[in-house]
Parts: sequence; structure tokens; C-alpha cells
Amino acid sequence: MRDSIENTDATKSQSGDGGTAAPKVFISYSWTNTAHTEWVLQLATDLKNLGVDVVIDRWHLIEGQDAHAFMERMVRSDEITKIILVCDQKYVDRANGREGGVGIESQIVTAQLYGDVEQTKVVGIVVESDESGAPTVPIFLQNRIFIDFRDADAYSSNLQQLVRWAFNKPLFREPAVGPRPKFVDDQVEFDPIKLSATGARGRNTSPVGKLISFMNELARQRSDFTVGMSDDEAPDESVFRAIKALGALTSQVLNKYDEVLAERELTEGEIESTVSYFEAVFSHYSTGGTQWSGDATKFYGQFLLTALLARFVRHRAFESAQALLGARLIKLRYGEMTAEDYPLRSLNEFLSSLDHRNSRLKLQRASLHADLIRDLCDELKLEFVEYIQADLILFLALSDWDDGRIWWPDSALYVADSHGTLPWFVRAKQPAFRDKLFPLFGVRNSSDLSDLIESIRIGKVPEVRWRSAFSTLNLTELLNLQKVSETY
Repeated sequence: MRDSIENTDATKSQSGDGGTAAPKVFISYSWTNTAHTEWVLQLATDLKNLGVDVVIDRWHLIEGQDAHAFMERMVRSDEITKIILVCDQKYVDRANGREGGVGIESQIVTAQLYGDVEQTKVVGIVVESDESGAPTVPIFLQNRIFIDFRDADAYSSNLQQLVRWAFNKPLFREPAVGPRPKFVDDQVEFDPIKLSATGARGRNTSPVGKLISFMNELARQRSDFTVGMSDDEAPDESVFRAIKALGALTSQVLNKYDEVLAERELTEGEIESTVSYFEAVFSHYSTGGTQWSGDATKFYGQFLLTALLARFVRHRAFESAQALLGARLIKLRYGEMTAEDYPLRSLNEFLSSLDHRNSRLKLQRASLHADLIRDLCDELKLEFVEYIQADLILFLALSDWDDGRIWWPDSALYVADSHGTLPWFVRAKQPAFRDKLFPLFGVRNSSDLSDLIESIRIGKVPEVRWRSAFSTLNLTELLNLQKVSETY
């Protein structure tokens, strides 16, 4: 056992000048019909909820005011940092024909666009296609990048892109120039990384194919987080920085799964591509020149598996969860063409670099690993208590009590010595939920549950304890096992 162990950009919002004020955004649109107007109002509401100060006629134009003058004032105002043009066919017709308030706005916006080729104040969002299937945009926007909202299933990701634009915080930013690599002076040659030119685009546009293509591309591009150690900093610092940089990618992966799980369970092919990705990550656990080189990859592998399980339970995708937990990892033998299979718990490893860092810096933390999990959950807006519950399910589902090889639930430190029951297991008193949750860790009837309770009592299920924190888990109470046993 081990001893001691949606939206950051919104909370750090910037208006583009380095300040902390929310960006002030004016939405220009056409009153095409009731459904379109309600869609625009919902978009405005979503933006407001994500920290954007939205100005829109339905909220800020009162009876008796001149609508055309209001719109002209908004487009010209220096207080408005961003302008969104909602482009449906009626809006495009009026903009091109210079009709009504839309026409007035278009004339002013056109002058701004042509006067500043590099402008970032105005963006068009497309909500309709024309007769040929092309996006409907006014003539003055045809050579400009726009955000495509035509696919309702991609609304959340497009909304995120729009919010990032409003805050001047694009997802893909040019990285800083790194230090001179050691291999340059060692005269070692490295082949350049070959990335797919198209990525996941175009391979399969079906809902199932999208996730499979994404995960296959992810396995090719982002499965190795091996840390290259430098003489310029402590090795554990290099690992720590690599772990802290995992947030954006992890968020992207979880969002892809959320889009699918909100509608349905994963298909067999999607489960297979998920397992294949974890196999790719696991294959890099031991790469690198030092014993700590793979620690960032190890952190990522076990964090992502636990977070995915938490998302499965949140979306009630219990069949997907069961399929994933039943998987084994295939790994090629080093330097050979033959392979071995490993239990899924192999993704869970102790990160000695974090233990060393805790000691070197005299941080006196019971578990720096647990702290990093909590921080990443906060960054990704994941419910930490859901992550902890998923971690405990993995502890019960993947551990082998007979040979002492267990999935160590690092995050559970935060409920050590707690009194009471975790939320999923309170709900498990309802038989319908119990019969979906408990089979994830092998409990399918009252006899299985009695065996588990007895195994905990006699110590066959080992006590989970952090000696440096003098803390232990009361599994029977946290998981509500006695009360759930009364429901069979």
C-alpha cells in the first residue's frame, strides 16, 4: 500500500487589454421567425452563463426607442469589444440588400472589415445552408473565417469556440520556444513527427465514426507524454510541469465522450477504439531515459480512465462502463513481435517522482498525487466527488485481493475519516439504480454483497490507509453497503 500519496478561461476572463472585465458582445440578427429568435436568445443566455456580457435588442432596447439608432450605436460603440452576426438566409438577404437595421449594421461593419484586414472584433456564425448546401453568409464575410452552428449536435463545442473568441483565448495557441534540445549537441538525429494532414476529418462522418476516428487519431498523436529531463531543473519539476499541462487535452477527450453519452451507450467499435487508446498510452509507461520519464503518462492514463468511468455513470451508460471494465490491455514485448495481455489495473501505478517532490520541497502533503487530481478536476469543471466514487469502484472492480495487486484510489484520501455515504451509494438504495451500479464491481445479488461486506470485515479487502495522514477509509459506510444489503 502507498504511504503518502467549464471553464478556467471564464474565471480568468480578459477583455483583450489584459484586464479582468468580461468581454462586452453585441449580437446582431434578423427577426426571421419565433423559433430563430428563441434560438438566438438561448445562445445569448448561454454566453451570459459563461461570463460574456451580452448586449441584445430583446434585453436592452425598450419601448419607444429607435431600433435602427440602437443597432447603429452598438456597432459603433467603443464599449462593445466583440460583434456576433447570426447569419440565416433572411439576415444575409437584408445585409446584401442593405435593408433595415441589418443593412445599416452591415454598412458600418463592412467599412470596419475592409479597413482592418486583421480584425478580430466581428465574427459571423452560420445557422443555415443555401440551396447548394453552402453556408449562408453575407458577401462582406465570404472571405472571413466564421463559426459553423449548423450541426445541432456540435452546439456545445461551437459555443466553446465562440466563448474563446470572445475572451481572445483560442484553443490552439502558438507555444513558447523551448530550450535547446540536448540531442542537437549530441549529434543525434530524430525523424520528424508525422501527423495526419486531415486528422479525424473526412474519414467517417457518422456519429459512431466520429468518435472512433477521433480516438484513432488521438492514439497516433497524443498517447506519449514521456518527459525529457533537463540539467536546468530538478527532474521532478519536469514531471510536475508535464502533468499540469494535461488539462486542455483531457478536456477535449472527455467532451467528445460527453457528446456521445448524452444520446446513447457506446457501440462495440467505440469501446474497442477506447481500449486501443489506453493500450497506446500504456505502451509508453516505461519509455524515456529515467525511472520518472513515464510518470506524466502514468498520471494521464489512470486519471482519464477514472474520469471516463465517472462520465459513464453520470450519463447512466452502465453497459459501456461494464464493457470498459472488462477489457484487458494488449502490449507488445519490448523488441519483439509477440505480445502479452495485462489487466486494466496496470494503468494505476505509484508515481515516485511526486513522492520525491513532496519530500524535496518539504510540502508535507499526505498525497501530492491526490492534490493534482483534485486540481485537474477543478480545472476541467469535473465533479471531484464523482471522480472519487469512480476511483473507489475501480478499487473494488479491478483489484486482485488474493495476490495483493490493487487499484489504489489516490483521490479517496479526500474522504478518508469521513462520516456518511457518498451520493451514488445513497441512490443505490433504489433497486433500479443499485442493479446497474453494483455489478460494476461484481455485486449482482445479496450473496455477492454479503461476501464483500465480510471480506472487508476480515481484512481480505485490505484497509486503505495513508500513514502520513493517519487516515483510513470506512468503505462499508462510504459505500452504504449495509443499508443496500437490506434492499435485496
